Amino acid sequence: MATEYDLIELQKRRRAKKRKRFIVKVIIVILIVAAGVTAYILRDKWLPFFEGIGTRYHSTVNKNNGELAEGNFPISVSGNSDYQTAVVGSYITYLDDTHFYMYSSDGELVADRQHTYSKPIMKAGGQRVLLYDSGGKKISVEGKQKTVYTKTLEKNIILARISSNDMVAVVTESDNFACELKVFKSDGTECYSLKNADERIVDVCFKNANDGCIVTTISASGGKLVSTLYSYDFNRSEQNWNTEKIPTMVMNVDVMSDGTIIAFGDDRCVYVGKDGTVGGSYEYPANLVDYECGSGTVALIFENEELRKHTLVLMTDVEQESKVIELDSSAKSIHVAGDHTMLLTDNKLVEYTQNGTVVATADVSDDYFDFIRLGKYMFLKGYTEINRIDYSY
Repeated sequence: MATEYDLIELQKRRRAKKRKRFIVKVIIVILIVAAGVTAYILRDKWLPFFEGIGTRYHSTVNKNNGELAEGNFPISVSGNSDYQTAVVGSYITYLDDTHFYMYSSDGELVADRQHTYSKPIMKAGGQRVLLYDSGGKKISVEGKQKTVYTKTLEKNIILARISSNDMVAVVTESDNFACELKVFKSDGTECYSLKNADERIVDVCFKNANDGCIVTTISASGGKLVSTLYSYDFNRSEQNWNTEKIPTMVMNVDVMSDGTIIAFGDDRCVYVGKDGTVGGSYEYPANLVDYECGSGTVALIFENEELRKHTLVLMTDVEQESKVIELDSSAKSIHVAGDHTMLLTDNKLVEYTQNGTVVATADVSDDYFDFIRLGKYMFLKGYTEINRIDYSY
């Protein structure tokens, strides 16, 4: 039988255990609070490690349903593939043999102007469109509200280009030189001219800052056609540099965001540094179907006629290994936006990242031969109509 002394001792032990548990809980709470305060103070150091979780390693492919828009769509076009389209600001433009049109993204017609060019060519600038008559003498710069200006050149036009700030470069034939280049400001006033004595100009590309241009010429050397690139600033008459002769017939030149120049030739593409140094090149393994350059990505489509296979090649630097993607259907066209490449095949639109990861697709019919992108929409170009689908990635 327990004595009064035993009961007192038992109560003391119980109170001691409770006190011990209370002290442990207090210590745990203090440690948690201290850890929280420390984490808050040092948040600028550890939070970046968690940024992008759930998106950085996101691998889900966004499958767009490809449902055609209604309302103002489809937009009827001439019954062939010769018409031209472009994106200017928040509008799409359409040029055929007789008219220039501008539409909103909802398909609303906002401009309809007739032209008389025999061989009309359209080039898109930042907020305006350049139209010129290839082999003729006339150019016009078109805005949403009106024709900004027109010009009639003295000699026939070989080519013309418009910059992102709507400057215009025009190359014409010449009686005393191989050709002549004239550059006009956005208001139409002439600001630069160049007379090329020996070599024919085949392309003009504005620099990223629009303060100069890269001029591409072709000539013969050793019985073969070769190309030379020249760099000019509009505030000085002398050239900055010229490349060595490049052993390919360059068709088109683009400038990437870092200033690297990509020259697309008939049998290879060549990287040229900002100082005119010719770097590496990529020789085409098969017939070139289409190509385009974005701010940091070069995309090319090749067709192997014997195997009846199409291949997509993505490059960020000629010195690095390119990404080669064997396609399971015929490729029709590609467009590059930033570091993403969009590819149109017989039955799909597919969007790739620089490393070749598919991030979005859309089912389309084989009625379309090309496409343009404007915001959250894709405009599909057919032989008789232009359709629109919602698109996101």
